[in-house]
Amino acid sequence: MQHTINTSVSKGYKQEVKFLPDVYDEKGEPVFIRHPDNFPIQCKRDWKAVFRSHVEVPEQTELGLCFESPKYIKPGSIIELSIPLRGDIQKFRAHVVLVLQNDHGYEIGCLMHSQEEAYRARIVEQICHIESYLQNRHQARTAANENNAAQEWINRNASAFPV
Repeated sequence: MQHTINTSVSKGYKQEVKFLPDVYDEKGEPVFIRHPDNFPIQCKRDWKAVFRSHVEVPEQTELGLCFESPKYIKPGSIIELSIPLRGDIQKFRAHVVLVLQNDHGYEIGCLMHSQEEAYRARIVEQICHIESYLQNRHQARTAANENNAAQEWINRNASAFPV
């Protein structure tokens, strides 16, 4: 999906950009790791951070996540991300820096609040991508097996089936 859209960034200005599948820095390195669309993620505003913001300035790393959201999240918001993974819930604090409107809602880009969280998020996202890949392969294999089973049933039983 490549189209021109308005974006809002936390610096308070709007610009038109082409929607790209990934966002890169000046060295060509990805800034955001795209969370798989078929893997659950929950996002909620960190209201405690709103009240601490005059005291606490987040470190904010140069690596973040981007994910689809049906709801608009204001750039500059501090959010808590929750990703269920293998029976545990991984939580991260992040700062929303980019919001792109698309056909499904919004693409939210956020930067992690610490290097430790960025490192952990990278590992969690790798596991999410592996799980997503395995899930897609399993579904494709199951569909192929269902087609084979259906064809096998037709070959064996269709002639005897009442019309």
